[in-house]
This record gives sequence, structure tokens and C-alpha cells, in this order.
Amino acid sequence: MWTFTSARPTTDRTTRLPRSTVRIAPKLSLRGTAPTGSTLAVPLKLSGAAAAAGQVATLKVNVSYDGGRTWKPLAVKTTPQGARSVTVKHPATAKAVSFRADLKERGQHRRRDDHERVPPGSVN
Repeated sequence: MWTFTSARPTTDRTTRLPRSTVRIAPKLSLRGTAPTGSTLAVPLKLSGAAAAAGQVATLKVNVSYDGGRTWKPLAVKTTPQGARSVTVKHPATAKAVSFRADLKERGQHRRRDDHERVPPGSVN
């Protein structure tokens, strides 16, 4: 979901809209899995206008281990250099992990990115 407010362009030409994204970028095995029962630091990669210093008003990340039926908030950590990440502890019984990121930029642009059913894998 992406919501924003804008004015009608002054010409008939196409106007590019600013679009920021949040990429949830865990380090996974070559099989695309992470070990269950372990703690994993997950980098958050911002692109677009939100990647510039001071452009993020809020960034919220949630995790689900039950296919999106319930969500738990995660604390977003930001280093002095601006790198962002969250930490998750994969339950030993998890079959998959879903992430949801809500980004609000300065200037009121808002974006929700859903990353569903990332398999944690129990074999590594």
C-alpha cells in the first residue's frame, strides 16, 4: 500500500512520483533458509527519497510466524551511520516468517511493504 498527496501536474506530460522502498535483507543460506531457534539480525535497505539522511519520519517493522494471522512489532535499530536493522528470534516450530514494513517519509509519503512467507528452514 502506498498513499500520498499530490497536485495535478502543470503539463500533460507524465510526472514521475517519488517512490521509496524498504528491502528486508536477511543473510540466508544458499537454499534461502535461516536456522530456526536462533536469533538473526536483519538489515533494512532503504532506497528512493527515504534513503537520504533525515527523510524517514517513521519506520515500523512487524513479524509474523503464523502466515500473517498475528503480527509482533520489532524494534528498528539505527546506527550513527544511518544503517537500519531489526533482530528476530525464530521459534523452533516456525515453518515460515513474514515481515511487514511501514515507512512514512517526511512530506507524508507512506509505503507498506509485505514480505510474506520467507522460509526459516530448520536444517542448516
